Amino acid sequence: MEGKPLEELNSIMNNDENTSMVRYNCLKRKVKDIPEDNKKMKVSYDYNNKVGKSNINDEDRENTKDGRTHLLFFPDDILLMIISNLNHHCIINLSRTCNRLYEVCQDHTLWREVHFCDNIATHTEMAIILKYITAETKSIHTKGYYRSGDSNKETLTLDWLTQITEKCPNLLSLSLPNHYIDCECINIQHFPKTLTKLDLSNTFVKNAPWNKSYFKDLCSIMPDLEVLILSNCHWFEPHSLMALSKCPKLNELRLDGCIKIKDCVAYCGLATRGGFKSLKTLDLRKCPIGSSELTCFASVPSIVNLYLESPNVHGISPGIAIDTPIMILFTNEPVVEIRADGHRGKVTCPRLKIEKLFVRNYKRMTDMSLHQLARDATFLKYLDVSGSGVTAGGIEKFRTLRPNVTLVNNSL
Repeated sequence: MEGKPLEELNSIMNNDENTSMVRYNCLKRKVKDIPEDNKKMKVSYDYNNKVGKSNINDEDRENTKDGRTHLLFFPDDILLMIISNLNHHCIINLSRTCNRLYEVCQDHTLWREVHFCDNIATHTEMAIILKYITAETKSIHTKGYYRSGDSNKETLTLDWLTQITEKCPNLLSLSLPNHYIDCECINIQHFPKTLTKLDLSNTFVKNAPWNKSYFKDLCSIMPDLEVLILSNCHWFEPHSLMALSKCPKLNELRLDGCIKIKDCVAYCGLATRGGFKSLKTLDLRKCPIGSSELTCFASVPSIVNLYLESPNVHGISPGIAIDTPIMILFTNEPVVEIRADGHRGKVTCPRLKIEKLFVRNYKRMTDMSLHQLARDATFLKYLDVSGSGVTAGGIEKFRTLRPNVTLVNNSL
């Protein structure tokens, strides 16, 4: 008996959409068409008086003389526990096999967190999500076709966003990586207003407005937004930093791989002057920013996690003279600030309480830099200098001076 039901379940869930209408070998009965009434059924097993009944007839028992316990012999509550371990691609395929599993797969507890992150969500699956989500749904994650073999397919529509907004009034997290976004149809105000996390990583935006930021008025549209992930969004423009800086609760901003963030000291200066008041985590890996831009972010006192990585593996000049701006993050000395009007002036930056720092692939990060970090970065707990110019001797000296700091260097 042990392990057999799960083996049978695996054989069912591995069928693709075109072959998922199958017979169970143990039951030898044909799958019937799901009646229209069943499609509206919402099953709640907490109040189901028939929990525990397996509904197996004599003919079924006759066909299982091998002594094994098969999947449909389990009561509904046990089936629900098993199915809850599957991803939603598999749950949808499983729901197509018979009426009983269709009903179990509709249970609202399975759709509180909807994750289609392992595979691309097809048009059919995007539509099925709308049938199953409820007011209890807190998180939705779907993956689009961008950067796949079928790069021209668009599955994210205005109607889909409108429906999840209406059906999920308590939605907190929405992740839409690799989707196409047509700005002529979908604007930022069309997204749910209740979000605390929005992930648009690896997306492709077309018909973007040339005269304003896509994130204009984001602070009032999503006032509770805490996490914004824009990794590898090549469409992201530096002037949008000013709109993002106004979000009152934004504490995590990931801009890694946004290759347009360069030569933008004016926008960085305006955004960081009184903005980003709650920002704790800033990811600028593989962004071709220069020393002046990094200096601007040194004026944001709330930052505790900073991620930097040279993008020169993509043929882009990093532009950072690493020693000076890195030390600015940890000292109170006046530094040069380039203002929007082109004039220069000196300003004193507060000493940042950075606890986690990545400085990867910067050859100008030397043993001297490491020694200064050991001396001045008093709050540092984790440091990654992989691919930098530090030597084994410099690392050993740092570990002697700061034994409580986790130092990572995968290049040695």
